[in-house]
Amino acid sequence: MNDSIITLFTALIAILGSGAAWKFYEKRLKLKHDDTQAEKTLFRNELRSRINTLEKDLDDEQIKREQDRAELTKLSSDIAALRVKVEFLGRENADLKARLMAG
Repeated sequence: MNDSIITLFTALIAILGSGAAWKFYEKRLKLKHDDTQAEKTLFRNELRSRINTLEKDLDDEQIKREQDRAELTKLSSDIAALRVKVEFLGRENADLKARLMAG
């Protein structure tokens, strides 16, 4: 009878122990999975932050490029106007020299 009781207690301990072990390993795997998910989330958030920064920098550069392009266009038209004035003043100067020499 003692052997039966010892066997019964051993079987109960084994059953309870295996259930507790199963819960322990299950919880351990869940925590490990949660840690992995947290790392993925942090990595993803960091990537999003970097993308937002890069997009902002790109937008700023495009705005600056448009401003530079507008300034270059204005300077080009100013140079063209000055060339016309220089050409006109050169002709007028030549005419005045010719009058001075003739007169």
